Amino acid sequence: MPLTLPRRLQVKLRDSANRAIFDSAFHHGKVPSNEVAWLRNFVDDAVPYIQAEWQHLFSGTGATAHLSGFVCHGHPWVNFSSNPTSCELGDFLLVHDHECSSGGVERQAALVQAKIFHDRGGVTARNALQLALYQGWPAFNYASWPNGMPALESVLRKKGLYTDALSAYRRDLRVTGTAHAPTDAELDRSCRYGMIQVDYARKFYSSNYRRNPWRMCSAYSRPDVYTTLDGFRLGTYLTRLVRGDAGRPAPQVAWPTSMSSACHWSLVVNELMTLKPAHQATILTAHSLSAAAVQSQREKQPVPTFDGDREKEPTRPKAFEREGGLVILHVQTRGEYEERPVDD
Repeated sequence: MPLTLPRRLQVKLRDSANRAIFDSAFHHGKVPSNEVAWLRNFVDDAVPYIQAEWQHLFSGTGATAHLSGFVCHGHPWVNFSSNPTSCELGDFLLVHDHECSSGGVERQAALVQAKIFHDRGGVTARNALQLALYQGWPAFNYASWPNGMPALESVLRKKGLYTDALSAYRRDLRVTGTAHAPTDAELDRSCRYGMIQVDYARKFYSSNYRRNPWRMCSAYSRPDVYTTLDGFRLGTYLTRLVRGDAGRPAPQVAWPTSMSSACHWSLVVNELMTLKPAHQATILTAHSLSAAAVQSQREKQPVPTFDGDREKEPTRPKAFEREGGLVILHVQTRGEYEERPVDD
């Protein structure tokens, strides 16, 4: 079973994550200008903030939560339907692992493609090939891999899953290793478009200081995924991921013994998780954070100033941007939530 949480805690988790993501976008200066900058900002600034807040909220409940985020160098690219043109598998992988009291681990995951969204015109950088991938999930082949295809081959050989390149690199998210075939709705939960409403962030800074402009939208959004913002905010989506209401279950957390018994969705998630750098194998903020540490993290965020009755945006140092790659956010929870006793 996913982690069961009372509604009041869900609201606090949701609001703290949404606040952290929005606040962090202003921490280093101007609003990030492109997808790479937004993703780096999320990993470098928002994730430690969310980690601090969530550890504090889970403190004393019988459950724990840890977040780790990192950026690998490069993206996996795929092709399908004998089309030589390739597209990114995704910009962002979200994974939630919950260790149950029985000792087993349950996993939910989702791939996300980040897109800058403008109030006028929506998304300009459109990719029909990737949209076809996310809407239909045809069988696909890995066309490239971070650090080269030999790196993926090495992983598969160590797991006893490499036979030949033709079959070893082919994935079909409809294959579950069982008689159960996923529904279209289950396939849709494998992925989301992460629409980043940059004009919203700039224009409504004052009134939306405690929100964030990310929207997690289905590829089936109507009338057009590129012109709609019909989806949960990223902080809300993360909270739903933790409680099992977002993402697709990946039942095979361990590697399969053979390709014939593999759930391909689980296999893809495991393969992508191997990209996690060895030095970041533990949580991003490894020590438990107290309420004082949470407050310290908050104080790093910009403080609004006022000109008469009008709130002004905080002074921002020069922004910086770094190279991008696949971003992975790994949320790990353990234990079962227990109600705190009420003192007489």
